[in-house]
Amino acid sequence: MPAINITFNFYSVLFKPRKQHSNLNSVEILKRVLHYITPVNLDNKVHLVDRHKNRENTNPRHLFVDSVVFDYVERRYKCRIGVIREGKTPMLKPYDTYQLVSLDEMKQKYGDLVEVTHFYIDISKNKVYLCCEYNFYGPRYSDIEFYFRNVAHTMLELARETKFEVHLDISLDKLLKDLKNVFSFEIKVEPAGLEQIEPAIRNHYFSGLRSFGSLVKTRALNIKAFFDIEEKGKLIKSDNEGTTLVKRLLRSIKNEDTDLGSFKNLILEYTTEQSDDIQSINLIKNQKGFEISIDSKSLNSNKKWYELVKPKMDDFISNL
Repeated sequence: MPAINITFNFYSVLFKPRKQHSNLNSVEILKRVLHYITPVNLDNKVHLVDRHKNRENTNPRHLFVDSVVFDYVERRYKCRIGVIREGKTPMLKPYDTYQLVSLDEMKQKYGDLVEVTHFYIDISKNKVYLCCEYNFYGPRYSDIEFYFRNVAHTMLELARETKFEVHLDISLDKLLKDLKNVFSFEIKVEPAGLEQIEPAIRNHYFSGLRSFGSLVKTRALNIKAFFDIEEKGKLIKSDNEGTTLVKRLLRSIKNEDTDLGSFKNLILEYTTEQSDDIQSINLIKNQKGFEISIDSKSLNSNKKWYELVKPKMDDFISNL
């Protein structure tokens, strides 16, 4: 069977301690969080968290970490998080026929379907750096953040804030500060990805796309919008809502109300306060990360995953 390409991205993990634990830094809080969720410390059970617990008319999103291994030499955690698949059950195609088989009976006999995501955490520089697999159907980095927040804040009462910061070639803070006018943007998103956009932004700007995607059952939507005009042979900015939309979207991503991973592509052409030259950035391809190619036979081998990830992660940590 062919190899499968998997993308990984890098994040910084920050915990702000509560007043009574002000002596703890992010590394110390992380250690206590991971100790708490390690299955062997829970009598070989897991800490189960429903991210959608307080959402009405929404399927549960039960998250759990089933593997935590610490490498004392590398000072690195090797982990795996799962999400129990809810809602519509996929079908199974036998190798020798196209007569699809329902998995409902198998679920009744064996248990729930689970999507898993691998992630690795380095603390060798006395800061917390996360290297996380991008899995569209499985847990995202934002799920891991929610899970850690639940443990650090609610269960252990150590942290008042838990925050993951994505590593980009340009920081979102700087982009928001410098951005003056947007001349064009291109957004590619799968219909399911629209659900990962902050509701206020999604309902204001993308409600028509949701209806269109649902109506024609499209695999992905690609939007290109242009806001420039030519006047006397010179390209100038026209009045538009494009800059407002982009700034709202960037702030939402920065505040983690919108998952950057929900987009397949997000390209901006813009000018800054410092220059009228049009610049371009691809917020998906400009994330710091890498891709591995893993044989499908090794997909369930945590050891093989890490062997492929380790050189790339080593390079990232050594160049910080």
